[in-house]
Amino acid sequence: MTGRFQSRGASCREQGFTLVAVIFILVGLSALAAALVTLGAVESRRSVLALESAKAYHAARGGLEWGIARAKGGNCAASTSLAVPGAAGFAVTVTCDGGSASVEGGQSFRIYRLTAGAVGSAAGDPVRRRLEARVTGPMTGAGS
Repeated sequence: MTGRFQSRGASCREQGFTLVAVIFILVGLSALAAALVTLGAVESRRSVLALESAKAYHAARGGLEWGIARAKGGNCAASTSLAVPGAAGFAVTVTCDGGSASVEGGQSFRIYRLTAGAVGSAAGDPVRRRLEARVTGPMTGAGS
């Protein structure tokens, strides 16, 4: 009989095409999954570094506040290492430049230059923060 369609199932060529399409889709989905896992790991690491950066900033800020209080009292040590509460894992160093003596309005004072730095580590990467301030203090004490 001519003109009649005989169905015997898909030909070998059609079955091969389906296999190639399925493999292509699986490879594409695997690449997408790998990219998402990598992105998740990068974002997690970024979050840890941001948190540790904030801790380093506050540790340095604590050291700077301590140095400012000392300088305003006229006791400004050249360099001091501190253990700042709540900043475990960070080495905090405060340095003070005795600065220059000045007289203004009949008052003598000294301008101190303070630098506080905090150094720590997060996920194997170093985390550092450094803050500076200039403070006026009395002529007495270290550096006069």
